Amino acid sequence: MTSNVQPTQLPLTWIVIASCFILVVGFIRLYDPLRKFPGPLAAATTRLYSVKALWSGREHELLLGAHKRYGSVVRWQPNLLLLNDPTLLPIIYNHRSDKTPHYNSSLKSVESIVEAKSWKVHRNARKRISKPFLLESILQDEDLIDSNIVSWIDKLGQISASDKTFDFSRWPHLLGHDLNMIRLVGRPLSDMDPISAHLNNLVHAAQDGAIAVHTLARLPWLKKALFNGPLGRFLTPNSGDGSQLGEVLEFRDGLVRSERVAPDENSKARKRLLDHYMHEARNEDGTLIGSDEIEDDITNLLFAGTETVAHTILSTVLHISQNAPCLAKLQSEIKDAVTSSLKAGEIDHPNSPLPYTTVTKLPYLNACIREILRLDPPVVSYLPRAIKSGGIQLPNGQGFIPEGTEVAMSPYVIGRNEELYGPDAEGFRPSRFLEDSDWAGKVLPYDFAWGYGNRRCLGKVLAMLILRKSLFELFRHFEPEVVSEGTSKAYLLWSHKNVVLRLRRVEVDLM
Repeated sequence: MTSNVQPTQLPLTWIVIASCFILVVGFIRLYDPLRKFPGPLAAATTRLYSVKALWSGREHELLLGAHKRYGSVVRWQPNLLLLNDPTLLPIIYNHRSDKTPHYNSSLKSVESIVEAKSWKVHRNARKRISKPFLLESILQDEDLIDSNIVSWIDKLGQISASDKTFDFSRWPHLLGHDLNMIRLVGRPLSDMDPISAHLNNLVHAAQDGAIAVHTLARLPWLKKALFNGPLGRFLTPNSGDGSQLGEVLEFRDGLVRSERVAPDENSKARKRLLDHYMHEARNEDGTLIGSDEIEDDITNLLFAGTETVAHTILSTVLHISQNAPCLAKLQSEIKDAVTSSLKAGEIDHPNSPLPYTTVTKLPYLNACIREILRLDPPVVSYLPRAIKSGGIQLPNGQGFIPEGTEVAMSPYVIGRNEELYGPDAEGFRPSRFLEDSDWAGKVLPYDFAWGYGNRRCLGKVLAMLILRKSLFELFRHFEPEVVSEGTSKAYLLWSHKNVVLRLRRVEVDLM
């Protein structure tokens, strides 16, 4: 059978299709309210450009590169602008700013506190569960936190005694999940998980599932089509379905069932999270919050609460261990703090954990953590907000952002802003926060690692306690040698593999 289409007609057909495409794109761009903002041409046309950037695992570097090329305002999606101007943080992330569908990762109709788009909904949700996250509540478990950090150090000590190299990648997760679980139910995860099955599921589900979750964040229409339609019941992970996420959900459900059947009075006294969620947290009308909300919030805590801490511990170890002056200065401060605490009677043994009230006051330790959170934050992607009625006029004649536009900043990009942190903003230098106290105080409001405003991470206080105490003890007892930095990728949060260390014991000499 022969075709009736002549060879000369084929190029003409493609010319017509291409012309129509150009006319449509040209028409859209002509009436596009964001057409004056610079950025990659593909980004202005389709959200798939941002998906491709995500899939690279180096999205944060691409974001920074885009700002270096196009300036402080970059168009990254057809309706999304990226900003690199710390002075706009209080405006974009003000107390009444609303989130966008970008955050809607839950497959349920109920929004968790992380996903709540309305600032009012978020404010009410945060208010009803905030008590267990206060420092005074967390310190109720300081003895358990200390004992588990000591146990973690002892296990690392067994490895150091052999003088062997080992993969450190999972060790911060082990500690983070143990301490997270203490605040959740009063027991470390390792006590409930002697063969590390739950730990494996938690780590792999968080890291392996990140690319799918954040792809759907950039394509909310695809999420709706896949999970709200007839395919939803086949695609939705379920408790105990055999997948790693399903196993995590089953573990979560077991914790909730145990608390429901036999409430722990000690957890109530120590103001722990699960007890508060199930027996104290109430809606505005006085009713207890629903099961779906409890489950979603606990799931977020199991994942995000540990991933952020684990990355920061690992990154701090990598940076300080490869900077001899920083390591020496930090260990000198730690030694002086131990000596002072012994003399003051705060501790009775050179290896005893120091109280948090002492550790939190160590200037160089705090500077190191602050520098890591600036340079290498746990969340590196962009955090969108919706522009409300009236729009926003950008400073310095950069343009007007109309109502309905999504705008976002990246903690990774803001932390490397040279106008704020100087020409060495891409280098690791903790002393920058100690050289000029006035400047350090001036830039403090622009610290973006934990978010901003009333949406700032609810678990920041607990995370900072874990970071200060664990890093204090790690560098108190060891001098890590980095054999290999391994590989890392970031899909909003980080995934590290094959970070190989050798640990050398620090000799205790307090004379």
